[in-house]
Amino acid sequence: MFYQRTYYKKLSLLMIMSVLHTQTFSSSCGLLRPVARYSNAMKDKSLLPSVLTSYTSPDLLWNAQQLDNKDGSFSLCFYTQENDHLCTLHTKIWTDLIAFNDNIIATTMNKCVHIWNHSSECIVILQHPGPITAIALSNDETKIASAYWDRDKNQNFITIWDIKSQKEIHTFEQRSPIQCLTFSPQGTILAIGCWDNDKNIQIIDVGSGYLLSSIACNYPATSIIFSQDGSEITVRMQHDHTKISFEALTCKFLRVAPHI
Repeated sequence: MFYQRTYYKKLSLLMIMSVLHTQTFSSSCGLLRPVARYSNAMKDKSLLPSVLTSYTSPDLLWNAQQLDNKDGSFSLCFYTQENDHLCTLHTKIWTDLIAFNDNIIATTMNKCVHIWNHSSECIVILQHPGPITAIALSNDETKIASAYWDRDKNQNFITIWDIKSQKEIHTFEQRSPIQCLTFSPQGTILAIGCWDNDKNIQIIDVGSGYLLSSIACNYPATSIIFSQDGSEITVRMQHDHTKISFEALTCKFLRVAPHI
């Protein structure tokens, strides 16, 4: 699942997220507990790490904060819904996007997807030809989908990768920037939210890469969540205070509800 961000400062550092600036899920900014880990910070308050970015998952089961350590490095701290610390990643590069599963974490840095275990070890790096705009992990942690813009070809693409072999399963073009990606719980279909006015919600068969269905919504989707059995998707859209549910395979409208 792809998770959006709530901005605190240093907005200029976000190089690739101009199409993903909508704040759909806000998170608390009072979770700066990892400060105690920094011994230098106790001596000089100018070295205190500061919160640059907060992330919250669409299902609200976890959240993360990115800290500027004031020494050229960053820390990405993960917490449960109850604010219990899960793990911390240490990086030298700003993290743009996060996808989080039970055993692995995917992050984007520049033109690369980094996959980590919960012991903070980077186990896979996937190179891309341009800025990455969305990522999603399958529930069985065997596949990752990434959306990106190829500068040389001036074209948007989505690639589904096999994590173990680090090989591409499918790559297909998209005519508009991609906002969000989500695998079904079974990992058999991929839901895409993009800026395409004609079909900004698309359902892709993971095995074949074929488009199964699509629908046009009033605004670009900022998150797509599958029901537990994978039969429905719930879409939240930019500039809209509602969430709309559709049948996953056919995109048939089911219901609309307010989103607070």
